[in-house]
Amino acid sequence: MAKTIQATKKKVAKKVVDEVKAVGKMEVEVAPVEGRAKSGRVWKTKQSAPNRSQKMKGVVAHMAGSLEKRNKEKARRDAIRAVETQMKEEKAEERRIEKERVDEKAKRRAQNEFKNTKFQVINAQKLKTMSKKQLRMVKKTRMAANGALELVGAYD
Repeated sequence: MAKTIQATKKKVAKKVVDEVKAVGKMEVEVAPVEGRAKSGRVWKTKQSAPNRSQKMKGVVAHMAGSLEKRNKEKARRDAIRAVETQMKEEKAEERRIEKERVDEKAKRRAQNEFKNTKFQVINAQKLKTMSKKQLRMVKKTRMAANGALELVGAYD
């Protein structure tokens, strides 16, 4: 009889412990107390994991809309994309025109510089004795591929 009393006491005790645990689970869990950061950087905020459910809401909300609404949105995006490509093409055309203008200006400047030059024949022995600084000032003429004369550096 003593064994049965002890067994019933254990069963009752186990039920009480289970009930206490169940009640403990129903209570709101208390978050650990968070004080100042150990580093002393009080302006730093506590990092948390990203909320995945909000991302899913966007996908589900997109699919929940009507077909006409989605098609209307798609048409609006396509129109915006078309305007963007047109603007990009216009910018590219402007850059191309500006580049042509700059190249033409440089070509004219080189032609005018060539017209304005005075030529002097320097023999090879004199060239060999010149310093680097003097050689930088020396230019020689060369026939370009299109048949025009052009000025180039002494070592080009």
